[in-house]
Order: sequence, then C-alpha cells, then structure tokens
Amino acid sequence: MTEQIKNLFTEHTTEVGESYFYHMFMNVLVLIGLVGTFVTVLIHAILPFAFVNTSRDCVKDILVILNRNGDER
Repeated sequence: MTEQIKNLFTEHTTEVGESYFYHMFMNVLVLIGLVGTFVTVLIHAILPFAFVNTSRDCVKDILVILNRNGDER
C-alpha cells in the first residue's frame, strides 16, 4: 500500500526525468506565468491599447520553459 502511494507521486516525475521538487518548482513557474498572462489579457480585453504584444510574449515565454524541460507536446 505504501509503495502504491509513493508511485502516485513519483511515476510521472520519473517518466519525465525530474525529481519531485524540481517538477513542482517548474510547474509553479508555469503557474506564475499563466497568472501573469491572465492579468495582462484581462487588462488588454478592457483596454485594447494596453499590452498589445504582451500576451503573445507571455505565452512564448511559457512555451520556452516547457520546451526547455523536454515537454514537446
């Protein structure tokens, strides 16, 4: 039973070649990027002249982080 629980936390991270904490750290970075993108897109929706290229640049930055870690999906 304990081994099954451990596998829940380590199976995916082992498949992608990352430690549990590194995987968590990288996902938090992506989350921060997504929240920032959300805020800029929301402001851009209300004020179309604001953040004209920022949303696209934020998405590109997030993709760089994902691709750097071997996630080509």
